[in-house]
Amino acid sequence: MTDAILEELRAIRDELVALRRQQAAGAHGLLSAVEAAGVLGCDQERVAGWCLSGEIRAQKDGRIWRIPRTEVERLCRDGLPQPKRRGRPRKAMPAGVDRLAALDLDALTAASAPSAARPAPRRSVG
Repeated sequence: MTDAILEELRAIRDELVALRRQQAAGAHGLLSAVEAAGVLGCDQERVAGWCLSGEIRAQKDGRIWRIPRTEVERLCRDGLPQPKRRGRPRKAMPAGVDRLAALDLDALTAASAPSAARPAPRRSVG
């Protein structure tokens, strides 16, 4: 095939792909996680995580999350979900105690300073 025909076929393919995406989003009012992430200004993994956790109403179409356009508009209006805190909860300080003032800096510096009573580590010869 000549280069002109190949170039024309590539252009037709690109138009068909764009048309298919546009119809999928427009006909059902659904966006993929990639498209929703572009609108919301975050990455698609975060959008997929929200879909999986149920924070965003969505349905799975094979490997692709389909998110209603109204749900994306709601997130734009109300704000994005806040990330969940992971790990152990922090200990609560008693009322009226300043965290920085409660920090014992002398104990921290003494623990990190090398001690004269501590023997030097042995090194193996070999």
